[in-house]
Amino acid sequence: MTFPLTVGIVDDDEEAIKTYKTLLLESPGYRVLGAATDGLGGVDLYERHSPDVITMDMTMPDISGVQAITAIRAAHPQACILALSANDSLDIIYSALRAGAAGYLHKSSAVIEIVQAIRDAHEAKMPLSPTIRHLCATVDQHTLPPVRVDPTKPLTRREEEVLRLLATGLSTPEIAQHLFTSESTIKCHIAHISDKLHTHSRQEIIVTSLSMGLVRLSEC
Repeated sequence: MTFPLTVGIVDDDEEAIKTYKTLLLESPGYRVLGAATDGLGGVDLYERHSPDVITMDMTMPDISGVQAITAIRAAHPQACILALSANDSLDIIYSALRAGAAGYLHKSSAVIEIVQAIRDAHEAKMPLSPTIRHLCATVDQHTLPPVRVDPTKPLTRREEEVLRLLATGLSTPEIAQHLFTSESTIKCHIAHISDKLHTHSRQEIIVTSLSMGLVRLSEC
């Protein structure tokens, strides 16, 4: 038996909430558990329902989407949160991903892209809408916040390969298949990369590597 993917929606635009609810109700394999119209409500929504995925607007009247993501992930590190916003500021995008967002989608994305992005986020594929991916791909890394990394712990060639594949949005099993190795080996490589970059999630790994110029999305 296949269980539906449960979803929570956080957006200060009630019409947007209605649209997303209708969209997911009409898409097989999804179930909406609840919605909130502000960031604090989003934190409470996750506490009460623990949905598989929660979509999060970035600009809200009380606390920001980044603050809400930070609060949820601090208490629930396993929480899967997809940023879904009209805000395309690079500062906000990188802040959201660093806070632990599983992906970032612009509200102008096509309906089918939003539905697929929710599932991709749940499968740790880090969905980015084309406009967001383009911004991330063309940004000069020197304009991003500096990242301190221990120079005595350079990435190995294999870790660089894994990092590039992570940036394309591949899941751990897909990376293992691509490199003809086991999932446990890939998990080990990702753990080593995370340790060397001082990060705590796949999203942080990718954002940090972009900041350092270790990988560019235009090359992926």
